[in-house]
Formats: sequence, C-alpha cells, structure tokens
Amino acid sequence: MVTKASGGDAVGAAAPDPASDRPRKFIPELEGLRGAVVLLVVLGHTGVATSVQGWSYMHSTGNGIWAIMLNRVAVAFPIWFVMTGYLLYRAFALYTLTGERKPNVKRYLWRRALRILPAYWVLTITALLVLNRDTVHGAWEWIRPLLLLQIWEHGAIPMGMMHTWSNANDFLFYLAMPLFAWLLHRYARRAETHEARIRRLLVPLAVPVFIGFGFFTWLHFPQFRDDPMKLWPTQYFWPMSYMGWLSVGMMLAVLSAAAETRPDAVPRVYRLVGRHPGKLWLGALLIFVLACLSPLADYRLVDYVAAPAAAADYWLFLAFSVAVFAPLTVPGVRFRLAGAMLDNSLLRFFGRISYSVYLWHIFIYAKFVGPLFAPEVGGYWEVLGVELALCVMVGYASYIVVEKPFHMLRPRLGKAPVELSVAVSGTPAEAPATARAVRAPRDAQA
Repeated sequence: MVTKASGGDAVGAAAPDPASDRPRKFIPELEGLRGAVVLLVVLGHTGVATSVQGWSYMHSTGNGIWAIMLNRVAVAFPIWFVMTGYLLYRAFALYTLTGERKPNVKRYLWRRALRILPAYWVLTITALLVLNRDTVHGAWEWIRPLLLLQIWEHGAIPMGMMHTWSNANDFLFYLAMPLFAWLLHRYARRAETHEARIRRLLVPLAVPVFIGFGFFTWLHFPQFRDDPMKLWPTQYFWPMSYMGWLSVGMMLAVLSAAAETRPDAVPRVYRLVGRHPGKLWLGALLIFVLACLSPLADYRLVDYVAAPAAAADYWLFLAFSVAVFAPLTVPGVRFRLAGAMLDNSLLRFFGRISYSVYLWHIFIYAKFVGPLFAPEVGGYWEVLGVELALCVMVGYASYIVVEKPFHMLRPRLGKAPVELSVAVSGTPAEAPATARAVRAPRDAQA
C-alpha cells in the first residue's frame, strides 16, 4: 500500500514552494536499508571465508545454490554508491532548480570529513599495528592508507583493509561532488524553463553511466584475467567503474528535488515509481533471481569473471539498486512493504552502526574469527554467529566512542545540527498535514 501525500497521484501537480520552508526529513527506511546492505556484505564475505563459495585456485567448487546466492548478494552493493550520489547531490539539485539555499561547500567538506575520516583512521592505525607490523617499513606505507591512496598501487591495500577500496572511492566522490554540482549548475541554469533545466541536469548525468560500463567491461578482458589466483587487478578498485552508480544516485536526486518543487514537471516514469513502488521491489527480486540463474559464469566461484558476465552484471546490479532505492526517494510516498522490511529496530540499529561494522568486519575476521576456528575453516553458521556478535560489539563501540563525538563538531563550521540528517525526501508542495508524519532526525543518513 502506498501512502500518498494528497489525493490523486503520489506526486501531484503544485506550485513551487520556497526552499526555505521545506523541513529537513529523516526517512527511517534509508537507515534500515543501510543496515540491510551491510548485513548482506557480511553474509557474502563470510561465505568466501568459509569456502561456501568456491575458488578454482583452491580446487573448491562451492556449495551449490547457497554459493550462488551468497555470491549474487553483491547485487546490493551498488546501493551504497547510488545512495551516496542521491544524498550528497540532492541539496545541490534543489539549489539549481530553485535558486534558493545555495549549499556551502566548506560546511559540506567539513561534515563529510567528520563523518568518514575519524573512524577510518582508527581502523587504519589499528590494522597497520596489529596485522601489518612486519610489512610496514616506511612512512609512505603509513601515509598512503591514511590518505586513502592504497587503491592506486598494486598490492598496497593492507591486510584487514581489502574492503576499504570502497571507502577510497567514496572519499574521491565526496571531494568531486562540489565540482560536479558546479558544472551541472552552470549548464542547467541557462535553460529558460523548469522542464528544460531538469533535462539539462539529467542528460549529462547519463554519460558517466556508460563510461563506467565501458571501463568495467574492459577490465574483464583477457589481459586483466591472467592472475594465477583468479583475483582482481588493481584497476578494478579505481573509481571509473563505479562513477556510473554514483551518477544514477544523482539523477534520482534531481528527480526527487523536481518532484518536491514542481511535481507537474517531473518525467512520467518517476511519477510511476511513486504510484507503484511495490512493483519495483518485485522487479528487484526478479533481477536477483535472474542474476543467480545467469549462464555467463560459474557463480559458485569467486573467480574474476570474463567480460560478457561483467557487462551483464553491471546492468543487473544497477537495475537492482534503482528498483530498490528509487521508491524511497519519491517525496511524500511511503509504502507498507518498505516500512515492514526496513523500518524496524533491528535493521535501523545496524543502519546506525553500519559504517563502523563495514569498516571493522574484515579486520575482525582476520584477527579473531579466522584464528578461532583454525586450522579448520569452520562452518558457515558458526563463523557467521561469532563474526556478527563481534561486529556488533566493535561496531557499536566505534560508533559511540569515535563517530558520535566527532558529530558534535559539526556546528563548528556554520549552522548544523549535531544529529546527522539530510533533506532526503521532502513532502511535495501541495502535501497536507494528513501525510504520514516523518520522524525527527536522530542519526546518520549521510
């Protein structure tokens, strides 16, 4: 069931309202979605660690359908990049469309740094001291990961930090976002009508999607698949492959901002998203099934796949992320399925600590869980139980001791609430007070 802001379409026609009158909104489903994605990441990585997923280098074939399903939960990973593009660009999109409330770049960068760097630096220092002491011999080997530069050199990602390639990409995107926003603003503001302005924002943002597709597919050509261990080349961790996912999030930010300010000017396809969100989620389920049944590679294995499989995965992963995330971006629309699955205390708790859980889960396995079950690999459910228990303890401690104290510094550079929140899905201009109330901001959404 869809909860509409008013009668008629979920996104109805209305006159624009002043940007200054739009309240900041906290969407609990986004926090729950973060929690769901980080849990899927832990599930997938545990499948690799326990050999449920096979690896041809070790002559392991994997555990049938369970190996395939754990491998293909990777379809959810792009959601993080899509969400990043959406949350970070939405304020810039509103400014371009309305000319009001210009984002302050200094404040933006300050808040991004406070959100990301302190907890990441604690992990980096700990991993270098505990797991990499014998291999760190110079200052550059400290400076490189602290500055998130480890993805640019072969074999430079420290033990216990292999997953931080995504953090390095995220931070590059954070730094580049004001430049992207400025270029788009300069181009779009020349348009004479609101509809033309929306088009001028959307069309350029489609370009990185195809550039990312080309780069991602090229990286799976034979010259990049000669590693005897069937692992990923250094270039796989570079941002060119993932900028398309970020760009799709920015496109959703444009559509959401347009629906908030001028619903009558929004492309019809986005209005359909607001009317039929449940059908998109059903589509996401079908995409996951299709990804599992794909004949293009043996997905029981974690081996680096060939170009045809990579090309298909790029679009499958992107389609899954859009189908799941897009309904949560439509202003004034809430639907029961999302509320039931994402707006619950368990997933919202994991969403709150998701950044710290993601940061620490590989270190926890390498230092504690793996040695605990050695010399055996350990059963999947046993290992997962221990891994999750430690992830919750360490992740919550990191959130309380490291993340939250630095959130307190947010007001130091201009006005900002201590609690993190983002105007992620404001109510459309004509929405009355009968729309379901959105809870007050409590914790991070960006």
